[in-house]
Amino acid sequence: MQKVIITGASGLVGARLCHDLKKDFEVIAIGGPNSSLPIKIDLKQNLDVLSQYNPDYFIHCAAIASPESCEENKELASIINLEATKRICQEIPEKCKLIFISTDLVFENYELAPKSGFSEKDKTSFHSHYSYTKTEAEKIVLRRDNSIVIRIPLSLDLLIN
Repeated sequence: MQKVIITGASGLVGARLCHDLKKDFEVIAIGGPNSSLPIKIDLKQNLDVLSQYNPDYFIHCAAIASPESCEENKELASIINLEATKRICQEIPEKCKLIFISTDLVFENYELAPKSGFSEKDKTSFHSHYSYTKTEAEKIVLRRDNSIVIRIPLSLDLLIN
């Protein structure tokens, strides 16, 4: 059975992915230091522990996902959203497919989302520290072979409508 690591596994997106993927994959759910999950990693620390799991897939959902929190603590947001992503790219094996969960808030005029949604050709813009950290992390991920970025709407209203 193929193995998938999911960071941010105690968050909304990560928990759902763990639930949905456990039928077909060996799921290694990783939470933050305050998580109730058995495996916890502090993304501010050394991430070399990740290589011991030898995953086939690595889904990186962990982030400071609140734009307000990112504005209030820009240094921490940069460490968690940007620097940890860079270290993950360095630590996981090249054969491992990296899936980076990002946000539609990276798009210019994100508040005017077209009915059909955005496309990867739409222009990105730094309109907050959150969008800056996610956009820059995307660039790091996409420089790595065998990696993709998935941008999801931050607002659940957009998912429903």
